[in-house]
Amino acid sequence: MEKLERTVPLVMGLVVSISLIATAWDISFVSTLP
Repeated sequence: MEKLERTVPLVMGLVVSISLIATAWDISFVSTLP
C-alpha cells in the first residue's frame, strides 16, 4: 500500500507534464503553420 501512495502522485505528475508538453508542442506547431 505504501508503494501505491508513492506511485500515484508520481504518475499524476507525469501525466500532467506530458499533457502540458503536448499542449505546448501543439501550440508551437500550429503557430508555425501559415
